[in-house]
Amino acid sequence: MKSFILTHEKIDGEIEVQYDDRGALCLLELRCELDTEQYGKWIGLIPWIETALAVVKAAKFVVKEIPEDLSFERFWKVWCGAKRNRSRAEKIWKRLSKADKVKVFAVIPAYKRFCTQNNWKNDKYPDTWLNDRCFDDDYSKS
Repeated sequence: MKSFILTHEKIDGEIEVQYDDRGALCLLELRCELDTEQYGKWIGLIPWIETALAVVKAAKFVVKEIPEDLSFERFWKVWCGAKRNRSRAEKIWKRLSKADKVKVFAVIPAYKRFCTQNNWKNDKYPDTWLNDRCFDDDYSKS
């Protein structure tokens, strides 16, 4: 099974879709408020087969595959097992949406490169980084 988070600048929230091993849609979960017009417009674009996800990309949706492991343990290991504020970071992690967790894992490598390229002696503590939503920042520019 593969799962994806779909977001769009005109939708406040996210849509999760899941496809079975044959690529057929088996889950459609709305985590957003849609009026009747939006519902008719956006839901009609959701492909019934995984190979047609390009349709929603063409409609300017951001499509992110959900890793199978969105656990806090994985986050802590990817962050290199910081020694401080683990319990605070875990509480913040539990409040994040699935889309935010996917984004965190996608952004951490860019953040670590940014810190290295800018000679930062210390990067932020993981709880501060999560709480301040630093995963929404653009680290592509040094």
